Amino acid sequence: MMMAMDMAGDWSWLHQIEMRIRRHAVPVRDKLARLRTAQELYSLGVTMMEKADLLAAERDSSTTAILFRDGFAISLLALRPLRIANFSSIIIGQHLLEEDDGWHLKFTAHETKGKRPIEVPVPRSLEEALHRYLSVYRLDLLGMANDTGHFWLSGRGNAALTKEGMQQAIARRTRIAFGWSVNPHLFRDCAATSLALLDPEYIWLAAILLGHSNMTTTETHYIQAHTREAADIITSSLLGESAPRLPRSSMAQKLAATRYLTERQGGRSF
Repeated sequence: MMMAMDMAGDWSWLHQIEMRIRRHAVPVRDKLARLRTAQELYSLGVTMMEKADLLAAERDSSTTAILFRDGFAISLLALRPLRIANFSSIIIGQHLLEEDDGWHLKFTAHETKGKRPIEVPVPRSLEEALHRYLSVYRLDLLGMANDTGHFWLSGRGNAALTKEGMQQAIARRTRIAFGWSVNPHLFRDCAATSLALLDPEYIWLAAILLGHSNMTTTETHYIQAHTREAADIITSSLLGESAPRLPRSSMAQKLAATRYLTERQGGRSF
């Protein structure tokens, strides 16, 4: 409001006060209670796509195409938790590209919030669904309209599904499935927390997965895992209860990060 009143004024001091307040603010909603694992979100999307395929065999309608679209969006976002501004604005041939080793999602530095380029492969487990969406359901949504290349279509000709439309669709589908909504941004919390509980030793990879420059943002805003839950996993048979493993070298960490970000085998993608 003050900037609108005096755009030439120096309001940096007010911004610093705002940031201090934000850091100490207590969320009104219990985010932890709304979390689902990445596997649950992925499975929900797959179930929705399977239902759409069954319905498509019985009748042809835009409702079926929208069901498949939403299911694919949920599964893809569960494994590739991009910010909704990027996720909802995918353009075929610009952000979604088919290369020799499969399909990739790419965003330049100026297109991302963190001003860091993003390039991640579409998981192998979703490649068949991607082909079905492109060759069948997206064409149903497009109808006879000219194709502008927008990946997510609203079902009204070539009109792109807006960021708000994507948010509402995902919130509605997850509310029906779980009893409460898991909005697109919360998918990022779900991914980071799932990684922390799956293997706490690799939690630093969450920063790379979410496009953060360091772990501070990830730890502060996204990792919702309880200390007790993490401890249970550390002492579980997954990690063994014998002598602790030696720390990995920096080179091993780099190799682990590369393997994680390029993993393309089904549910293990997250």
